[in-house]
Amino acid sequence: MFLVVSIVVKGSVDKMKVDKSKRDKLKSDKSEIDESKLVVSDIVIRPVDLDSQIELEQIVDLQVEGWNLGEEDILTPELLKICGNNGLVVGAFANDDAISNSDNPFLVGYALGFFSNNSGLVNSVNDFIEFGGNVPAHIDKEFAVYAQRCDRDVFYSHMVATRKSLRGKGIGALLKSFQRDECASLGMGVIEWTYDPLISRNGKLNLNKLGAKVPAPKNYVRDYYGEISGDYKGLPTDRFIVTWDTSKKNQPPSSSKTSFDKYVSDGAKVISSTSARLLTLSPEFLGQPEQKNKSPQSGLVYCRELKEFDLDQTADTILFEVPLNFNESDFIAADASLDSPVRLDWRTKSRAVFETYLERGYQVVDLVLKKHETQLDPFNGNGLRPFYVMQKS
Repeated sequence: MFLVVSIVVKGSVDKMKVDKSKRDKLKSDKSEIDESKLVVSDIVIRPVDLDSQIELEQIVDLQVEGWNLGEEDILTPELLKICGNNGLVVGAFANDDAISNSDNPFLVGYALGFFSNNSGLVNSVNDFIEFGGNVPAHIDKEFAVYAQRCDRDVFYSHMVATRKSLRGKGIGALLKSFQRDECASLGMGVIEWTYDPLISRNGKLNLNKLGAKVPAPKNYVRDYYGEISGDYKGLPTDRFIVTWDTSKKNQPPSSSKTSFDKYVSDGAKVISSTSARLLTLSPEFLGQPEQKNKSPQSGLVYCRELKEFDLDQTADTILFEVPLNFNESDFIAADASLDSPVRLDWRTKSRAVFETYLERGYQVVDLVLKKHETQLDPFNGNGLRPFYVMQKS
């Protein structure tokens, strides 16, 4: 079945706008919690209550915090309800023992998506059209892409985010696992989602921890969302589409414990060469309240530049380096002032690598971390350098 859908809806734009005064009030009533002491055992994963304005508004806030989205790209509470009615909107909440002085739930992460089979997709489209207003570009694009796949029972996981202070605690994996269990119970064998190949922490989660794969040339898409606000302003939104088998519960990928050195000793070839670079942060950026005690006191931020890459390698396994901090606020701020932005250079060159090798039958199967031979800078993530693993299928 093939269906072309593109939503460009006009109507009551006011209905689509985020009610900032309401959000500010909810923030002032927010639960008191020491996020730095929160552990996985404090987290409860459950469907978001679509009738709870408090829970929906907290997802709106997390879209801003997690993705730095502008108002035009935010899914409002009304649009979140549509997603929930035709898919799943799941929240990670701090349990009652971790919260003080409030009866309100405290959201620390969320995941949302929709069913791309015919009924789920068409119902979602119809509901969005009936609602009116301007649909965010990333949702419009999602519907257009998955309209071409709506003859399959696939769940499309559109967006996941956790609070920045809680990244690395396993909350994203818990949310994904909940989605997997729900989809498996409904007989859906595959979950798909997109992520930026240059955000290495997401690659580590998706490929190494969850065992998803990037299996075919069609699973690398140039400028998937078009131009969006926030951290991607002026940057092509290229994406991997990963596939995840819901039947493989609690089965980590066979490569998940394979190290960089082990891949190399087994014959893998490194196809990239990078060099270190220090970028300068502006006084205005360093003076922002949220940056105090976070950015390097030197006013410099470490990054790596891609110098050379090999498009002619034929080894069964190849390793390609990507940035450690591509989407970190200090790197973004320092890079924005350059005449030749490092992030755009990474996007252009990595696109050539991924498209070339996927077209030749390689799959992206893992992401491993290599330690620097020497510590070049105290702000470079303890010397870690991420490498994608691509193998011939």
